[in-house]
Amino acid sequence: MKNIILTIVIIVASAATGLAQQITTLEECLSMALSNNPTMQSGLYSIARAKDLQGTAWDLPSTEISLSQTPVDGGGPDNAVTFKQSFEFPTIYKARHSKLKAMSHLEEVKYEMSRLELEKEVTMAYYTMLAALETRKALQAQDSVYSHFLFLANARLKAGEAGRLEQINAKRLLDACRLMSRDADIAVTNAEIRLQNLLNTDREIVPKEDKLPAIEVPLDRLAGNFNPYESPTLRVLSQEREVAEKEVGIARQSFLPEISLGASTQALIKSFNPYDIERSRFSKGNFMGFEVGVSIPLFFGAKKSALKAAKRDVEINRVQMEAELQRVTAEFRTVQNDYLRSQKALDYHLSVANKDAAEIQRIAQVSYEKGDIDYLEYIQNIQVAMEQQLSYIDALDAYNKAAIALLFIQPISTSKQK
Repeated sequence: MKNIILTIVIIVASAATGLAQQITTLEECLSMALSNNPTMQSGLYSIARAKDLQGTAWDLPSTEISLSQTPVDGGGPDNAVTFKQSFEFPTIYKARHSKLKAMSHLEEVKYEMSRLELEKEVTMAYYTMLAALETRKALQAQDSVYSHFLFLANARLKAGEAGRLEQINAKRLLDACRLMSRDADIAVTNAEIRLQNLLNTDREIVPKEDKLPAIEVPLDRLAGNFNPYESPTLRVLSQEREVAEKEVGIARQSFLPEISLGASTQALIKSFNPYDIERSRFSKGNFMGFEVGVSIPLFFGAKKSALKAAKRDVEINRVQMEAELQRVTAEFRTVQNDYLRSQKALDYHLSVANKDAAEIQRIAQVSYEKGDIDYLEYIQNIQVAMEQQLSYIDALDAYNKAAIALLFIQPISTSKQK
């Protein structure tokens, strides 16, 4: 029995460990971020709150109910139960509800902007982590090269074929490479911490990709098919303008009169007779009455000021939209230029530099082992090859960052990879 329980515990623990180290794709990270990120949760609450507030558009003043009794009168109209209800002009309620609906839509647009910003940050962090992993992998491969160099230098030193200086340089290169590897480990850890923070999780994140891919950008984006009004910030400002215009409509309708309605019916309390006089109901039936009233504002100073202020908000929004339009348009051009520049640099690495670096390292390795070149030449060549490897990773990382910035400058579909 104990063995069975122990086996179950081991299986559960193994499953938990596997879950904690589960390989993660970018799509899974994005889904987890939308589910767990506090900003997204707060945005959903804000949307729900705005929709709840729509019901306040029809908020009427409390209904007034009064009972009046005249101690010296019997079945007269002064002994009655009266109901009174006042309300604003009916069109004001419709205007207020329209504004609250616009505010709900504004919260939805803000949520969409936050979602896109979060997706951009998660995507950027994910590819940053891939770049750090790629750098570490390149340095680990270079560690093997330098370790082999040190092995050969030690062997040549013992055989009397090389001096102490060659062995010292070999060790120096290996130590420098391992120092860079430690820096790369820290970069990987920091990238994972950043991603965990965005996903609001402590789970270990292991990207599915075994190498750093290049993000594909649709051709229409490169052709300049960009609508600045579809950018998140301008969409928010556009919706804020609609809310401001609705507020102007409400301010205009505040000049309309208020309406009040009332009705009363006879209610005689016979036991209430402090003067001991004859108090009896009207023999022909209960007195009933009604009243209709209109409250007309005579002083418009405050209402005019409120209307002017509402119009100012519309003008402020217009100026903000003009400034944001210029900023977003300039940003798109800058981001597009950055992408084209980084694309050319990446193409150069892929078509020329990487092949040359691989060939340089291969030839240098073979030539040094055969004794065709001395260690100084060998060091120079393998350093060139290593610098090219790291330069390629930096170029690919810069390209991906530019691609992400270009894709997320306005709402887009999920990017594809080459």
